[in-house]
Parts: sequence; structure tokens; C-alpha cells
Amino acid sequence: MAWLSASTGASEEAAGISCQTCLRSNGTRHLAKPLKATYRSYYPRLTQASRHLTKVGCAPKLCPVPGGNSNFRTSSIQIGREGREEIGRPVPKSTSPREVGVIVPVEVCVQRSGELGYSCLPNSTGVSLQALYVFDFLRTVSEQLKEKLESLSASPLDDAALRQLQDFQIDVRSAQGVYLLIYDGQPRYIGKANNVKERLTQHLTKLRGRRHIDLEKLTYKVLLLDQSMSTAANEDILIGLFKTQYSDMWNGAGFGPKDPGKERDTTKPGKFDQQHPIVEDYPVEIELDLEGSIQLGRLLATMKSQLPYVFRYDVPASVQMSTIHLQSVNHVANDLLQVIVTHLGDGWRGAIISYGMVLYKSSKHYPYGIEIDPLLD
Repeated sequence: MAWLSASTGASEEAAGISCQTCLRSNGTRHLAKPLKATYRSYYPRLTQASRHLTKVGCAPKLCPVPGGNSNFRTSSIQIGREGREEIGRPVPKSTSPREVGVIVPVEVCVQRSGELGYSCLPNSTGVSLQALYVFDFLRTVSEQLKEKLESLSASPLDDAALRQLQDFQIDVRSAQGVYLLIYDGQPRYIGKANNVKERLTQHLTKLRGRRHIDLEKLTYKVLLLDQSMSTAANEDILIGLFKTQYSDMWNGAGFGPKDPGKERDTTKPGKFDQQHPIVEDYPVEIELDLEGSIQLGRLLATMKSQLPYVFRYDVPASVQMSTIHLQSVNHVANDLLQVIVTHLGDGWRGAIISYGMVLYKSSKHYPYGIEIDPLLD
């Protein structure tokens, strides 16, 4: 609620709100009923009151409040979850980004003149409304997106569903949007992408190479957005909203579609990587020549294209031209990495780390990984 007041110039308080007295021509005071209005009807009610006061020949004046501005009292507005204005008891300013200090006028006292015995005060100023209203647009949009996502039915996260999603993106001519990954019925990851189908494909590929993941329990929800709404959809706010409600989200726990970079190879794994380490013996399809051999560069490229996790290496092009024999080797990632390191020889080291495999000519230590050095003959 908010109020306006006509004033006698006195500094009285009524019911702990503000003075709301009018001065009769005989000098006695009259307590008038305050004009109250919700936010939606505030402006129309003030306009109506102003017109009435003008009609009867008496302009209102704002009531002075002890301890504050002579015309206004200071209160606060807290923006509710739906973007509504909620005015309650005064709260400290700037206690959170969603609270703002405002100047709120107090009650309207309707004065009459002439035959009814009321007199207008000299030097009255007229109705005035001043307020600072802050609408948290990004948060409101994010809350609406969260509500809409949660209301959708979930689709299975598999190749068939992603093909249908791609067709839908073509039909509506929009590929950007927000999405929610769900595992075993619980939200696990909220994200935003310029091409939602491609990003979900990356997530599915990654999860196929992780332990303790039942692919049958993976589902997703998607909201495609036009350009204006995509700009308004704030991923950080969305993540915060979901993490507040769901404590076991993968956001901020090491889950993501991209290589975290060489600097992270020796750091402690995130929560997701600890709970779902890579499938180190992931099978790789390799075409060998009649002698059971393959060019090293071709083997490295094949592994990189097929493994559902990071496979990073730095091998000189001249060395990649060499031939490696795999006739009696299991075609799984960890065994192939061991054979490659042994083939390269002294000074080379591979490692199985939380989010994939790496291969460098280096003596670098991997405290949270499995180091693979050349085998001795």
C-alpha cells in the first residue's frame, strides 16, 4: 500500500502511519480516512483524488513526517519473486540487490470548503508522487523460463529425440535456447546454447563415456528462444535459481562439454568427475593393414574422434608418420595409450585423468591421474 496526505502543517502521527488531519474553519481538527491503493490501482486513485480536491477548490498538501523529509517518509520496496511490488515494514536499504530505498508519499485527506465548514490551507502544493521503482527484468525472465521448463514433459536424451529436436529447430527457424538435463527424474544441469541440439549432442557423447551413468535415465527439456529473449535469458541467474532448489546440480561441479585446458590436468577433480570417472577401456574401432599395423598419426586421430572424452596430445608431425603394430593389442583406449607411449619411447608420458587422456613428451607429474610410461623390453 501507499498513501498521500493533505496537511495542516502539523507533525502528528495517526495509528503510527502519519498525520491525516484536516483543519476546519473553526480551528478544530478532523481525522479523515486515508486513501489506500494497491500498486496496480495507485495512479488511477491518486488521479481521482487530485481531481476531486481541485473540483472542491482545495489542493492537498503532503504531510510532514518527524525525523524525515518535510514532505515524504522513506520506506522500501522489495521486488517479489513474480516481479510484484511488496511494500511492508521499513527494511535497511541495499540489504540485497532486490531491495531499493524509495520515497513513498503518505495519506490523502479530502478537504471540502464553503458550506461544509472546511478551509484550505494557504500555500498548498498539490498532489505529488515520487518513487524509485526498480524492476529486475533479467531475474523475472529467468524465473518465468524456469517455471516454463519445469512445466514441460521430458524427452529421452537419445539420438532419435535429438534428430526430432533438430527438425523442430529448422521448422521454427530458431536453434538458440535454454535446456535442462535430467537424470533419474531430477534436474542435474541447466544451460544455454546458440544451438541447443548440438550442445545436447555433446552432453550425450560425454555421458556415454562416464561410469555410473545409466543412459536410459537421461532426459531433457528445451525452450527455444527468439533473438530478443535469448539475450534476456541470463544463464547465471538460471543456474542460481535451480541450484537453490536442487542441491545436486552438475553446474559448477566439473560438468561441461569443453576441454577444461592443460592447466587443469594436475588439479583435483570436480565433484562430477569424482562421481563419474571416464570409461578408460572404451572401445575404439581401428582399421589395420594386412600386417596388423597403422600409421601413428591415423591412430591418434581415430582415437580423438571416437573417444567420448578429452584426448589431447602433442606429437610432432614427423613422428606421426611412423608405423605402430597393434596385431595383438586390445582395441580399447587405455591399452592403446600404453602401446603408443611405449612406441614413442623415453621421455614420453601418457596419463588417464578425471576427464580424459593426455599424451606429451614430458616428465610432468599427475597427482590425481594414472601415469603411463614406456614399458621396458
